[in-house]
Amino acid sequence: MHLTTTERITILMMREYGDKMRSHQESRILTYPNRDPISKATVYRTVSRFERTGSVAVEQRSGRSKTATNDDVVLEVLQSVENHHKPPSKIAQECNISRRSVMNILTVCMCARCESLYNCNKAMHKEINIIFSLRSRHNVFTILLLLLHLYEKMDGKQK
Repeated sequence: MHLTTTERITILMMREYGDKMRSHQESRILTYPNRDPISKATVYRTVSRFERTGSVAVEQRSGRSKTATNDDVVLEVLQSVENHHKPPSKIAQECNISRRSVMNILTVCMCARCESLYNCNKAMHKEINIIFSLRSRHNVFTILLLLLHLYEKMDGKQK
């Protein structure tokens, strides 16, 4: 189970920093009662990582790091999509990444393939057009908020 930093900090607060020191069992059940309980191993690893390193951040793993889909490149791709008729190959040239990486970013971040916007239902197509119509680079924050809203909406439909 992947936890956010906020969730890890909440686990620590429930486990160690309260009126009493709770057990791992109490911490995992009380932390997020409205969802599946967090495993005992996850609570144990989080607490021991904090005691060992003083941080709740996950240690950096070995292996090749992401280069084409890091946050900076994703933001650059989203900013370069000022005109939804611009082909992915042109965006790839501008951002200095492969066309496939551009397609992956657009698919994940916008839940729409550049070549097939018409496959989205009418409500989603309208929202995507609104997002694309915000062409100013000063509206990046607004665009990201709209994308987050769109993603949450689509995630809710899948459940």
